[in-house]
Order: sequence, then C-alpha cells, then structure tokens
Amino acid sequence: GELSFGGGDDIEMAFTACDLGLACGILTKLRLTHIIPQRRLERSYLQSIVEGGAYTGTILLGKRGLLKPKVHDILKRRLAVWLATLKGDRSTRDHLAAKLRGRLRALREMKQAARP
Repeated sequence: GELSFGGGDDIEMAFTACDLGLACGILTKLRLTHIIPQRRLERSYLQSIVEGGAYTGTILLGKRGLLKPKVHDILKRRLAVWLATLKGDRSTRDHLAAKLRGRLRALREMKQAARP
C-alpha cells in the first residue's frame, strides 16, 4: 500500500540516539547501494515520499518542542511555492508543492490535536 508517513524513521532514530547519549552524524566516505523497484523512480512516488517526509519531519519536530509554527511562516512558505510555480521547472514546482502539502497537513493536525 501507499505510505501515509513517507519516512521519518531515520530522523527519529537520530533523535533517539542523541537522547541516549550516542552520536549521530554524516559519514561522507560511506557508500551504499540501495536496490529499489522501478516504481520508486516515478514522479508520483517521489512526490509522495517528499510530502510524507515533510509531514513526518514536522510532526517529529513538533513533538520534541523544536517547532514553533507561526502564521507568517506558513504564508511565506505558500508564497515561496507559488513563486516557484511561476519560474521553476516542473520537478522543482512538484517538489516544493509536495513539501508544502506535507508541512501544512502536519501543522493542521497538530493544531487540531492541541485543541481542548
């Protein structure tokens, strides 16, 4: 089936490692071959991963108190996507729009969950 979250487990593992006093980092010399099905190269799949990753990342940051969403930040993001749709190529527009959809969905859900 389709992913509803689209990732975030890497980020959560890194947060947990830090919580446990372990280290996390970027290893530039590490090389990995990740064999994937052809479907994972399709535009619709890539968009769902970007959207899900933005959603999950926003939720994780919010749950850890690292995200303080403000209305003007949301409006700036919407404006950035709108401007990108005017001047960017299709891949850039799709990427930014998917990221915005994921973030906005997470922010809406966090706002609803915070209501008494």
